[in-house]
Amino acid sequence: MKEFVWAVSIICILLVFGVVLLKYLSENKKYKNSSYGKQSQKSFWKIISNQGARGEYRTSQIIDKAPFKNKMLFNCYIPNRSGDKTEIDMIMLCQKGIYVIENKNYSGWIFGNEKSKNWCETLKGKKYFFYNPIKQNRTTV
Repeated sequence: MKEFVWAVSIICILLVFGVVLLKYLSENKKYKNSSYGKQSQKSFWKIISNQGARGEYRTSQIIDKAPFKNKMLFNCYIPNRSGDKTEIDMIMLCQKGIYVIENKNYSGWIFGNEKSKNWCETLKGKKYFFYNPIKQNRTTV
């Protein structure tokens, strides 16, 4: 009886591993065929293990499904007013105009307004402050 339980346990573990591997390979292929994956020099594993990059990829997936024709540029470095370089997460070019997108991959409750220097993420009773993304975008151009 012990041998049977042992064999069933091994089979279940192999099945779970196989399903996880197939899901990973499927998502990896989807990533490589996406606009973000074609431009990124990062592996799929680096994308899913980095909160910021994962958020950018998810946003790009939504934009890729948009009913209008567009061209996306990701992680562009441009000179700013002070002469330094600044990163723009996403630039979308389409018939309606040029859109600059600052992507944040936060959860919980987000508090802030256009004039606030910092916004606050409240998650599980803890507060985390981050620079206002509207002001961040204004400093890039």
